[in-house]
Amino acid sequence: MNNLSIVLSGLIVVLAVPAGAETFTVDRIDDPDPASIGACDDAIALDCSLRKAVMISHIVPAGPHTVFVPEGIYRLTLEGSDNVGEFGGLDISTQVFLRGAGDGLSVVSVNDFSVIDVFETAVGVEISDMTLRDAAVGIRNSGELRTDRLTLTNHNSRIISGGLFNMGTLEVFDTNIFGNAGWGVRNDGTLRITDSVVAENGGAGIRSVAGGVLIVNSTIASNSQTDLGPGIDVQESSLTIVGSLVADNQGSGVRHSSSTLTITDSTVSGNGLAPGVRGGGVRSLSSSSNSVEIVNSTFTGNGGQDGVIDVDGGTLRVDRVTIVGNIGLNSISSPLGTNVEIRGSVLDTICSGPAASFVSLGGNVGRFIGCGFDLAIDSAVIGSLGLAPLGQYGGTTPTMPPLPGSPAIDFDPPGGCPPPGTDQRGLPRSAGPACDAGAVEYQGSGDPANRIFADSFE
Repeated sequence: MNNLSIVLSGLIVVLAVPAGAETFTVDRIDDPDPASIGACDDAIALDCSLRKAVMISHIVPAGPHTVFVPEGIYRLTLEGSDNVGEFGGLDISTQVFLRGAGDGLSVVSVNDFSVIDVFETAVGVEISDMTLRDAAVGIRNSGELRTDRLTLTNHNSRIISGGLFNMGTLEVFDTNIFGNAGWGVRNDGTLRITDSVVAENGGAGIRSVAGGVLIVNSTIASNSQTDLGPGIDVQESSLTIVGSLVADNQGSGVRHSSSTLTITDSTVSGNGLAPGVRGGGVRSLSSSSNSVEIVNSTFTGNGGQDGVIDVDGGTLRVDRVTIVGNIGLNSISSPLGTNVEIRGSVLDTICSGPAASFVSLGGNVGRFIGCGFDLAIDSAVIGSLGLAPLGQYGGTTPTMPPLPGSPAIDFDPPGGCPPPGTDQRGLPRSAGPACDAGAVEYQGSGDPANRIFADSFE
């Protein structure tokens, strides 16, 4: 078995390479005609350009092979279009591991449609530890691809995508997708984004029109800089958001239709402040097939001319959610009579829609009107809700924990604590005599982490 050593942040990481596989190390930053140089022979200097290394990795048997890209700026300059990578961007049609010296250290750019094209025949491709920039699209994937420790930036397509265009199966880990002219990611396949940031793109951070999208422990922020669209835009595609932050996008934080949307352990804040935006936090377009479930999550600082959560048709379930401090007119809007169930949540504004649409399952606390609440099982609050300002109090996202004396503490809903047994931060629920209302469970001693808050209450 061969080994490949990569220096990352002063550490030497040794990567195992399958027996029979080879590593081709790029030794020049220019982009000569592949026919004018050799076959990436380690014994011959300046024998291996990035383009030639990728081409050689496809024809040498007994792979999968690794192409290692040392620190440097690699500009692909050969103009033209083909399916073998002799011109334009890099073409990958079989399993290859393309690895750089580190994000920001190995930089690849091209004035072409895409820096890298992964074809349908390519399964198990991995691209890591580099920056891709300056094309219309960073990576176009039709195969099976994993990215890790990448940056995709300054891609200029406003029509197809900017950073990533996925038509296959794509797993994105620890990747920064920012500053692209169009969408950060377009998905027509199966997409998972983990521990990543999609921010400051001209269009939506993520746009999906087919397949499914899973977002875990990631940040989708400050997108739709030019088109006032949403942070995440999903049509006829399931969307699950876990432990993530959706913040400061020009349009709705999330817009979806004809699909299933689940938001868990996440914060949606500061979205939809542009004029005319409906559903600053979540906008669910008219469809009887919509299914929206929001659990253990915080909504604050969002706009929306109709509601912070605006759902037309289908069903909406709100469970252990904090919806306070928003700029939008209503906490929840259901103009078409969506079936809305609310349990164990904290709200500070009204609900809008037919009264029969809203059903309280109890344990709700707040300043509310028209949400179907029943004072036999819910609590109306006139004064302060006793919540800390939005901040980092443990967990992967900013939250608004209850402070000592908050009416949300120990307001047990009928039937006791429903699952899950943790709050938005992953801390135990309950931590006292009964469960708390809202996304965060008070852990005692001034929570969290024995901090004393001097800030004003929400």
